[in-house]
Amino acid sequence: AEEYAEYAGIWKNTYPGISSIFLDTSVELVMSKMKHPERVEIHKGFFPNTVPTDDKNFSFVSIDIGTYQTTVDSLKYFYPRISDGGFIMLRAYNLKECLGEPFKGIDDFEKEFGRISKVPIPDRSGTLVITK
Repeated sequence: AEEYAEYAGIWKNTYPGISSIFLDTSVELVMSKMKHPERVEIHKGFFPNTVPTDDKNFSFVSIDIGTYQTTVDSLKYFYPRISDGGFIMLRAYNLKECLGEPFKGIDDFEKEFGRISKVPIPDRSGTLVITK
């Protein structure tokens, strides 16, 4: 959590409605909640600094976003690598605190690469699910 302390202020200043960025979360805590941890691969850190360097495909990717650039960069990297029938789950897509930045990112991605299949989920995390 200490390594992310500097980002807490940036996040809170950018999105003042958000009171916390979950600094008390850890990889260990997340993995302890996984039903099949052997099937989970976590890349802790900030995108795109933590993306896998090998050229692999994914069946499911969960991204906690909230900004325009992270939305666009994440989709440019992951969407071509999602296997047919796979999913990308974008959290914070539809949060009022994000000021519509993820919406703009999706729109610009689609303008450049074409329409994608997407479904907004009415949850408190403002999730968008994309499928191929």
